[in-house]
Amino acid sequence: MDAAAYLDSLARFGMKLGLERMHALLGALENPQRELAAIHVVGTNGKSSTTSFCAAALGAQGLRVGAYLSPHVYGWHERIQVDGRPAAPEVFDEAMARVAAATTEVERACGEPPTQFEALTAGALLLLRDAAVEVAVVEAGLGGRLDSTNVLGAGLVGLTSIGIDHAAQLGEDPAAILREKLGVVGPGALVVCGPLDDELFEQAATIAGARGARGIRRLPADARETAGGALAGYLAGNAALALELARSWVNDAPFDLEAARAALPGAVPPGRLQLVPGDPPILLDGAHNPDGAKALAAALGEIARERRPRVAVVGLQEDKDAGAMASALRGAVDELVATSSGHPGSLTAAEAAGRLGAELVEPDPLVAIALARARAGSGGIVVVTGSIYLLERLAALHALAGATER
Repeated sequence: MDAAAYLDSLARFGMKLGLERMHALLGALENPQRELAAIHVVGTNGKSSTTSFCAAALGAQGLRVGAYLSPHVYGWHERIQVDGRPAAPEVFDEAMARVAAATTEVERACGEPPTQFEALTAGALLLLRDAAVEVAVVEAGLGGRLDSTNVLGAGLVGLTSIGIDHAAQLGEDPAAILREKLGVVGPGALVVCGPLDDELFEQAATIAGARGARGIRRLPADARETAGGALAGYLAGNAALALELARSWVNDAPFDLEAARAALPGAVPPGRLQLVPGDPPILLDGAHNPDGAKALAAALGEIARERRPRVAVVGLQEDKDAGAMASALRGAVDELVATSSGHPGSLTAAEAAGRLGAELVEPDPLVAIALARARAGSGGIVVVTGSIYLLERLAALHALAGATER
């Protein structure tokens, strides 16, 4: 079957939090998740890179490792990986065909079909089970407690960060968001956190304890140094959490830190501080909320160095805090060009410009990049950000020539 067409057809059902449909779908597939040993990665930002890095670090220990990430830049199969490589198209299609065949059971039990993300998650769990991975590192989608991935009963949970995003679903209270994220923690699980502040970590410890976790710990603020210096910006911090998760997974077995570090650069997901060579170069980053924009701005000096001007092409979804994102970017870039991904729920270029206070407006993202390159000149740099959906659109239009597909 054409898995991409099937998944695209489910987009009309929208996003619906809850686990009833997911349990019905997995039941019809004979519950592949019960045969997977899993590490579950939750948090506001940094989940994809942490998941990918953790899988790579474990693979460097000689384990057969699966990973499930979202969203994608180049194609659906990019989200499901075995031993660091995206699922083969024919294997991905076969798994999704089995999911599609089980849809009738979901409709009978729940009165409605699964959502796009539910179907994809079920396909991922099925594919990873059939691939006989020794451990699956799984990134949560939205939140945690009611997210489709909360079917794993993972013995190890990684919490990357807590910030404000998806406020309509999760609220704007960090404590409430934390409770949603840690809703995946079950009895006996170990929780490893990124460098949360003291107040949030104390709240996390209380939540984890109440849910029966066997322990919780956090990385120190300077933990990024453990990544070994091969990664820029926020990627180094995410890698530090990934290394600690991998080390915790192998437990008392030997852990080859140098082999794990060596595997990290090749595990950077597309669209995360991804530098496309050119004149000027283009930096692709999927920052889509204020904390993500701050992390991008902090990394930009390290990556761009003396390059000026820095021109950002920004496309946003309508539920994002554009003003806060613009404030975060303003100190790091010289001009903003507002555009649109055209994805459902995206702002038009004019709407984005109004909220961002952008100097330039160009609805066509291809033209927006051309404009930004002209403004940056040979001594500058172009930054494309605001939404992974924008990067996906540009990849589909073959505008990211020179970008490395993984």
